[in-house]
Amino acid sequence: MPEVEAALGSVDILVNNAAAAFYRPTADFPLKRRRLSFELNVHAPLDLAQAVLPGMRARGDGWIVNVSSATSKHPKGPPFDPGIALGGITTIYGASKAALERVTTGLAAEVHGDGIAVNSLAPVAAVRTPGAEAHIGKVMDAHPEIVEPVEVIAEAALALATCDPATLTGRILYSGPFLAELNRKPRTLDGTEVASA
Repeated sequence: MPEVEAALGSVDILVNNAAAAFYRPTADFPLKRRRLSFELNVHAPLDLAQAVLPGMRARGDGWIVNVSSATSKHPKGPPFDPGIALGGITTIYGASKAALERVTTGLAAEVHGDGIAVNSLAPVAAVRTPGAEAHIGKVMDAHPEIVEPVEVIAEAALALATCDPATLTGRILYSGPFLAELNRKPRTLDGTEVASA
């Protein structure tokens, strides 16, 4: 981080979007992959937040957006949704994203007086990324209703990266409902026009 700040200045906005998701039943989930899941989904965002906080505090403003997942919600049942049988995606991955959300709200409380907003944002459906394409591309092709356009989460992330830290922080948000709350339409990725749904 010192090299980045020396070259570009202090970081104004941090979006923690990297993640590891392994589709394995919990009973067979290898320790190495469990550790990797928590390393990428919890520890890395926390490490990066710790690295940027001094500059944000010195400036008196900053925005941290932690990208989470709807799998962080506790499953309802019995009976349980058949999708829960996917195992690790809802158990290990969901647990790591729930931990990230708890880090989000706790950190937001700690830095609220410093003018720094810390929020969590999750899509309401699968976003067609290269990782999602590799794992569930055929499912997304067969069920387009489970796919959220990338413009929706991008617009919601932009809103969180430009919000008033005094009033919008410590929230666990979902992209579509959050944009509806703001009465804000998603725009194309170049920002020039409203995106088609």
